Amino acid sequence: MKKALLGTTALMSAALLPHAAMAQSAPKTATDLPVQLSISGYFQGGYLLNLHENANPPGGTNTGIDTGYKHQPGMVQEYGYITFSGNTKFQNGWGGGAFIQMYDFSHLSPTNQQGTKSQVKQSFARITNDNLGELRIGDVTDTRRAKAVIAPEFAPNTMFSANSPNLALVNSGIISNTTTASFGTKNPTQMVYYSPTIQGFQFGFSYAPDVSTGDTGPNPSAFVNASKPGSFYNDYSLTLLWSGNVGGVKIASNVSFQRAAQKQENPPPTKAPFNRGNPMAYNAGISATRGPFSIGISYEQLENLGGGGVLAGDNPAGISAGIGGTLNKTVDVGFTYQIGKWTTGAEFSRGMYKNVYGLGTGTPKFNELIAGGSYLLGPGVSLVGALELNDYDTGGTQYTTHGSAPVGYTGVTLLTGTNISF
Repeated sequence: MKKALLGTTALMSAALLPHAAMAQSAPKTATDLPVQLSISGYFQGGYLLNLHENANPPGGTNTGIDTGYKHQPGMVQEYGYITFSGNTKFQNGWGGGAFIQMYDFSHLSPTNQQGTKSQVKQSFARITNDNLGELRIGDVTDTRRAKAVIAPEFAPNTMFSANSPNLALVNSGIISNTTTASFGTKNPTQMVYYSPTIQGFQFGFSYAPDVSTGDTGPNPSAFVNASKPGSFYNDYSLTLLWSGNVGGVKIASNVSFQRAAQKQENPPPTKAPFNRGNPMAYNAGISATRGPFSIGISYEQLENLGGGGVLAGDNPAGISAGIGGTLNKTVDVGFTYQIGKWTTGAEFSRGMYKNVYGLGTGTPKFNELIAGGSYLLGPGVSLVGALELNDYDTGGTQYTTHGSAPVGYTGVTLLTGTNISF
């Protein structure tokens, strides 16, 4: 009897052991995590040298560089960019986080006098949902510029480029062309929405009541700005994106529109008319990649906003913002080829800036051609070199910020440097 009981106990234990082992090894129920912090960014440093340049004042021949534009032939520049991002994703499909982006760079004036400039570029909160999309609120880039598709670039993080380069040494009235010009020097406080991506399509919308940034307190500048002649308000942008694979070719594209209203009269009691147009912008771009080859083109048309070049980064080099009757048209095309640790390529841009210095002053034109390559020393560390050709045609312009006749310009610049990404 005892042996029978022992045998029965052994059989029951043997039958239960697998179930006990499974219970011990069963995965724990997943739990939602709090916001997790991540830090990323890059730093760029370069030496830029003008190998050749000349200026050509109206009615004259090559007489050297006008004193208003004169500068040292070589310059050391830097550009730093750091992002603090906190994000989380919940099991129910919702998520959220915060985003702060700062940068520091060598600031170029229209006379290429070098200084430094630091500021917060973006700071916003975001709420996401798998089925509904993403909402951002804060000092954030509008959808037209944030999602613009541009030509591929051989230099990492737009270090050297014919379209809004971070580092540039050009001695003309326009520093660089851009197909992502902003309406102001800072991102306004606004709301931005991006839809989920469906069959490769995504929609974006942004809205800023005014151009103020970081408004707090009982008297927000939304009301103060609205009373200033020339101030922008009701700034909105619309963007449609499509990306996909066609016959083994990766395609990315966008079409975008942006418009803002502009205060047209002085505040009481004078109420004098201001007579400036409402700024508008149209963007389109497409890029294609197959294997190591990439090619792309982008276009921007900007109306009623002074200036079309960049001082550094993506800041417009407008002589005065909001001039009615201005019409800037910019096209940018480029290609890259990547093999191993090498990336080579070339890029060309052309900008035409009608009435940028005032009504009836002409249409300056600026052409940029750049070619070069980068070599990846190791993860995140690249050496970059390029040669850039620039040509600035005053187009009959009758006025410049230097208080003298405009100066045509041609130049050849050697660009060298390093990019550290983390």
